[in-house]
Amino acid sequence: MIPTGFFEIDKIIYGLDTPALVVIGGTSGDTISFLTSLIKKISIDNKIPSTYFNFQSNNDLLFNRFLSNITEIPLKKFLTKNFNDDELHKIFTKEAYLNDCPIRFEEKFGNLTIEIFRAKIANSIQQSNSQIFVIDNIEMLHNLLYSGDNSFPIDQTIRELKSISKELNITIICGSNINDTNINQRPNKRPKLLDFYHYTEIEETADLVFLIYVPEHYKISIWDNDDEGQETTTENQAEIIIAKNRNGTTNSMRLSFFKNIAKFENLDTFYGYNDYNSLIKSDKIKNTINLDSAFSVKSNTTSMNDFDDEDDFPF
Repeated sequence: MIPTGFFEIDKIIYGLDTPALVVIGGTSGDTISFLTSLIKKISIDNKIPSTYFNFQSNNDLLFNRFLSNITEIPLKKFLTKNFNDDELHKIFTKEAYLNDCPIRFEEKFGNLTIEIFRAKIANSIQQSNSQIFVIDNIEMLHNLLYSGDNSFPIDQTIRELKSISKELNITIICGSNINDTNINQRPNKRPKLLDFYHYTEIEETADLVFLIYVPEHYKISIWDNDDEGQETTTENQAEIIIAKNRNGTTNSMRLSFFKNIAKFENLDTFYGYNDYNSLIKSDKIKNTINLDSAFSVKSNTTSMNDFDDEDDFPF
């Protein structure tokens, strides 16, 4: 089991299983923010090797997301390059860490087939010992694999990914789109499993399914599921719904969510720290985790070392 680093999630699922297919549903921006926050905790904080297949943008933009997450400097500043002196100092003090992290980023795919994709995963295992594989958008992967040929339904891609996870004994985490039309028709706007465009195959095939709910997106300012007599603000918060858990119970929990830095975090970073240390030392979670380790990022396909001079650096 691989701890996610989110205390309340790990109390329910005890970490990510291997092999497993994990699907995360939400709006495109929320899903990428959650994926980068998750991989930051797994691979940057805790040095567990991973590979991130970047279908929705390019590696420069993805690096910016990680840098914003790590430095807590607003993402838009990395896009505009409008930094003050303190922010520049903060970025470059982290530079030493940004070259020493077991994340492999993949962005250029060419003529992709499922056989080539499987080979890329096998190569990452062999060269980088990757245990976690992120696909930021399963629909985009499917379109690349089959060039928009409607005779190949996305169900086939989902089943192929499950097969690869079993065959290579890895954890695959996929982002997937959900249907906003359904959600907007509900008073509380909370997503459900059936809101996936490919609900049936995801429900049948995935081992674990998370849904992301951000009430502020819908101008909902007070949580609707507090205890009676209590009303708390939704500001800078999100709810992660465990909609399917093949190996245990389902539940939901709140996380902090800071949209301007594209970051999900434990609701209170220090809340439950001792309890969490006890949990991760138990037999249920075998991986050693270091909650105090330093930040670092690198790409084995596109390395931070590739950006040597100021003009080439991705921000």
